Amino acid sequence: MLLDKGLAALGDALVNFAYSLALSISLGRPTGDRLDNRTLSEALKAAG
Repeated sequence: MLLDKGLAALGDALVNFAYSLALSISLGRPTGDRLDNRTLSEALKAAG
């Protein structure tokens, strides 16, 4: 578990940016999609 909530929030923002960028490139149009918090949490747990 991350101890610094500020860094955790920054990490979430970066992951959401990367997700939105990849989806935008894939679809060929801009999107503002985000991952939900549960998905981010599960990915963090899976990453170890």
